[in-house]
Amino acid sequence: MSTEGGAPRRTGAQEQFGRQAQFYSSSVGHSSGESLQVVREWASGARYPRAVDVATGTGFTAFTIAPYADWVVASDLTPEMIAETRRLATERGVGNLGYALAAAEDLPFADASLDLLTCRIAPHHFMNLGKAITEWRRVLAPGAVLILADTCSPEDAPTSVWMNDVEERRDPSHVSNLSPSGWLEVLEENGLYPTDSTLTNVPHDFDDWVRRSGTPADVVEGLRRDFLNAPRGAVEAFDIRQDGNGAISFKWDCVVVKAIRGVDNRAAGDGAV
Repeated sequence: MSTEGGAPRRTGAQEQFGRQAQFYSSSVGHSSGESLQVVREWASGARYPRAVDVATGTGFTAFTIAPYADWVVASDLTPEMIAETRRLATERGVGNLGYALAAAEDLPFADASLDLLTCRIAPHHFMNLGKAITEWRRVLAPGAVLILADTCSPEDAPTSVWMNDVEERRDPSHVSNLSPSGWLEVLEENGLYPTDSTLTNVPHDFDDWVRRSGTPADVVEGLRRDFLNAPRGAVEAFDIRQDGNGAISFKWDCVVVKAIRGVDNRAAGDGAV
């Protein structure tokens, strides 16, 4: 298994996360939280010879699945994130970790070579989500496990538009949050069959949220106004609050899905089953 992919062309997401990598090392939403607990619970039910955490960021999901795998590759397109993952892995004494510098849409692994693939709080940044999901299916062995977690938009279309708008303005590398039903549909369409799903949430402090992304001051002020004057649907969906000191808090929903890679039955002419 390759553990050092070639450096891909630097993208907007690479620029963004390269600048802000240090802030993600200390982000509570990335280093802990309900979705990470679910990933741990679902991964702990088996032993995986070969695993990869795609778009690992600063490695927290890779560290979480490491006790249940013989070998884990922490894969990310940003060198600065990989450097932070190496540092934190050394601090934590995680010894069964390799590293790959690679985009989620172009993974440096052989077909059907992996037993577990995780990807957490990252797909909303993927420039070509369909290509990434095709790659997940390609590198997973038949019957292998995918555990996905990502912040998700509400099923209600206007509230979904509001969420994606503020996310893109805060961080231009944001592409789109899918709804929970959208995730289940796109996975099954690509031969990754969901067996479990649950909805968690990620609490945010507004000031920390914009600091972590390095959002320009003028954009921050516009976002603050929009949160304070959010439509009722957004206020209710995201539990937007302002305390007595003026601090704004809110929550994004996060869907977690466990899926099984389908088996190719080409001899019978049936495709993926």
